[in-house]
Amino acid sequence: MEYYRINKLKEKLFSTVRRGYAQHNTISGRGTVLPLRKAQRIDLEVDRGRMPSKKGLINAFSLAEILIVLAIMGILIMLVVPNNAGVATRSKSLEAQQELKMVHTLQEAYRMQYSKYSMDLTQLNYIPHKLVTAGGNANYEITVLEASTTGYKAKAEAVVDFNGDGKKNIWEIDQGGVVKEIQPD
Repeated sequence: MEYYRINKLKEKLFSTVRRGYAQHNTISGRGTVLPLRKAQRIDLEVDRGRMPSKKGLINAFSLAEILIVLAIMGILIMLVVPNNAGVATRSKSLEAQQELKMVHTLQEAYRMQYSKYSMDLTQLNYIPHKLVTAGGNANYEITVLEASTTGYKAKAEAVVDFNGDGKKNIWEIDQGGVVKEIQPD
């Protein structure tokens, strides 16, 4: 009740509020300017929907605004992460390609010396890297599938399934030095 009476009194006494002063309307129509107390200014600012700047509430983001921003960031992250998933598989397949090119170079050197290709990697002086399954860094196991006087075929097979789909990546190279992906991961 008291709050209602004060608001009605404010409406009657003050028609306009400017910079901390209120114009008091009199019956004769002439107005006098009266200074407002600090408490009255804060009440009037709150009535107009603004927060008082000195004491009390401060300007900040609401919980809803923060949640909206987090949701947008989550959506953007979900769009970016699947696109980068194939990068790891492609980078690991470079290991297979490099190792097969090394075997090709060693096979060509062996053929120049002995006029045939070798089935044995140790005859080629190829020292394989320790596999991931044995505590090393190599993801591919290199083997020679066939070798003759006219050609050879070597294979690099992944020892782990990179993306968990049940297929292991396989690469092959022949005497022409052409590296082909036989089974993608």
